[in-house]
Amino acid sequence: MRIVDTEGLDSLTFRRLGEEVGVSFTAVYTYYDSRQDLVEAIAGRMVTEALSSIDLSGRTPRERIIAMALAVRNGLAKHPRAIPAFMMSTKDVPNANANMAVLMNEIEAAGLEPAQAGIAYRVIESYSFGVTAFDFGAAPDHLDIRRRRYAAFKHPAFAGLERSKKAVGEHNDVAFLAGLERILDGFGI
Repeated sequence: MRIVDTEGLDSLTFRRLGEEVGVSFTAVYTYYDSRQDLVEAIAGRMVTEALSSIDLSGRTPRERIIAMALAVRNGLAKHPRAIPAFMMSTKDVPNANANMAVLMNEIEAAGLEPAQAGIAYRVIESYSFGVTAFDFGAAPDHLDIRRRRYAAFKHPAFAGLERSKKAVGEHNDVAFLAGLERILDGFGI
């Protein structure tokens, strides 16, 4: 993750990883068959860590879904240069089924029938990853880019956002939560 966080996902090669951990790049093949396997492992680890960091007890299914989406968003925000790993997934991400099951259980606990539950899962997953990728995709400059865009647009809806990156970040988070809540409302969750 240190390589990806500082140099970007494209810099993560077996040779570079071997250098980082002090082994021959060929030793990395002991653990991963290909670079794609390594990228999938990064994606799986990020989501698993994000979901394992939250306490879901004592909440309604809706509250648990929101907590999971926010935890994944916050986890990805810690490693924005790794977000492309999710867009590059071509195989099974480690722990993907377990992570999917957690969200599906909550969607079903909210009372959705299987066909609707599957659609709700895809919408929540696409929204959560897609909006987060958009919001953090140009990291570390993402907030300043938006701040300048809002300043140039000069629309009253974005008043004050041109002043600071912090204001833009808070606005992004409020917009993310508002969108998620509307999605859940639409599914009756």
